[in-house]
Amino acid sequence: MRLKSFAHALRGVDHLVRTQPNARLHLLAAVLVCAAGVYVGLGRAARRRPPFPARQRRHPAGRAR
Repeated sequence: MRLKSFAHALRGVDHLVRTQPNARLHLLAAVLVCAAGVYVGLGRAARRRPPFPARQRRHPAGRAR
């Protein structure tokens, strides 16, 4: 059953890429970004961690929580 679901999902992605020009661009960009990550040798930790610290949310009155 899971393989059948996976096959349906792949057919859907195939249909999307064949019929939607912007989806092709997004797929190309995703492949290029992944290839660049492999090229520069990013490890798992670098892919999970954001490159900047999370911003603190401010209270509407302007004070930090």
